[in-house]
Amino acid sequence: MSTGCKAVCVVCSDAGNNVLGILTMTQSDVSQPVVKLAGKLSGLTPGKHGLSVCVSGDVSAGSASCGPIFNPFGTWLALAGTRRRQQQREDAVATTAVDPADLVRRRRAFCLLWLRSLTRICYHPPFRALLETPSGKTHGAPDDDNQCMVGDLGNVVADENGAAEVKMELGGKEGKAGVQLLGPHSVVGRSIVLYAGEDDQGRGGQENSLATGNPGPRIAAGVIGLSVSSS
Repeated sequence: MSTGCKAVCVVCSDAGNNVLGILTMTQSDVSQPVVKLAGKLSGLTPGKHGLSVCVSGDVSAGSASCGPIFNPFGTWLALAGTRRRQQQREDAVATTAVDPADLVRRRRAFCLLWLRSLTRICYHPPFRALLETPSGKTHGAPDDDNQCMVGDLGNVVADENGAAEVKMELGGKEGKAGVQLLGPHSVVGRSIVLYAGEDDQGRGGQENSLATGNPGPRIAAGVIGLSVSSS
């Protein structure tokens, strides 16, 4: 009996253009981390376009509702940064004359707000997997070492006719957690998002390089869904 998995993503425009495509993802077994991504896209402007797996499979508002790039190993880093900034604010307050009772009320209000936000995240299905490990990842290329985000797929290249052939092997590199269809960090039910410009893969030195790759606006997206076909 086969333990493999196949998924399909129909990528559709949400930006008033003619972008369209079908991408397939296959994984032979949960013990085999390589996922093959293949397909064709059309209606693009010639050149490179960023591609990523995003957290949510919600396309009710197009690609805008797909959430950030899938990064299951980066959440605790963000939470630690939030707490560190709060501590810096508290230290600044402590250096000035302030009513102790007021300071206690502020701290209590912050703790309640932080706990409420964390609880909402924990019980929101797309984010449950994001709270499992403490290591932080930043944006990079899919063939980078283990420091890049799982959802980083790099770029596709459109020819002069606006067509792009997609053929990638994701994961499989020793020590690297890549895109998976099987296991606790499965991307099934999430989304693939296409961007207007080139993804700098974390090397551009721009403000958003280590977060998104600075690829410009999102122009198309599709939900990654299970396929009943094994071919």
